[in-house]
Amino acid sequence: MAFTTLQGASATDATSFIGSAGVDSVNLNNVGTPIWLGAQAAGDVISFESSTRTVSNATLRGGQGQDRLNVSDGATSLTDSFINLNSDNDVMQLLNVSSSTIYGGAGSDTLITGELRSVRFNSNKGDDTTTIAGATGSSIFGGQGSDTTTLNGDYSTSVIQGDNDNDTLTF
Repeated sequence: MAFTTLQGASATDATSFIGSAGVDSVNLNNVGTPIWLGAQAAGDVISFESSTRTVSNATLRGGQGQDRLNVSDGATSLTDSFINLNSDNDVMQLLNVSSSTIYGGAGSDTLITGELRSVRFNSNKGDDTTTIAGATGSSIFGGQGSDTTTLNGDYSTSVIQGDNDNDTLTF
């Protein structure tokens, strides 16, 4: 199945991608911004592939089911955006992210990012595994659950908290 695409009424309105009750897949390849994407039930796949630019002003919401949000090339970055993976055990793999908010949602999520710049990052509920390549001026929270967080690179100007339960932080 596929996401339904709804174009905004003007150039400044978001293009919306709306999932169905089944397993959906969408490849956002050089899509204009802003975008709004709402996954629904089942495990959906959201991919940014072969895009050579920054995606900005995006709202990406996972639904129920094990969703996968993936950037599979080395050129796409995300800025001024909001991501909430919502329920179940989701997988997110992003490159560089700036001036954005990311929530893992409920479930034991696997969250992998490149450099975070001025990002509010909360892996949220569940026993999450997070790997971050570096963080500048960001706030990183583990949320509820026994989380494993690995930070590589520079993180000296960021706030990092494991939050509730027994968390493991590796620097």
